[in-house]
Amino acid sequence: MRLRLLRRWKKPAAPAPAPVPAPPRPAELDNPYGRVYTPTPSLSCLRRREKDPK
Repeated sequence: MRLRLLRRWKKPAAPAPAPVPAPPRPAELDNPYGRVYTPTPSLSCLRRREKDPK
């Protein structure tokens, strides 16, 4: 008579810890308007787009 191998119950893995938010950079602390102004657009964005000939 052969004995059957029984699988032992495995405890589920613990959830990964939440990532810690990065501290603000010193430049952001010194500049209160840093997030207000968007970066300047490049010249290629300002150029008029021509219609594609079909």
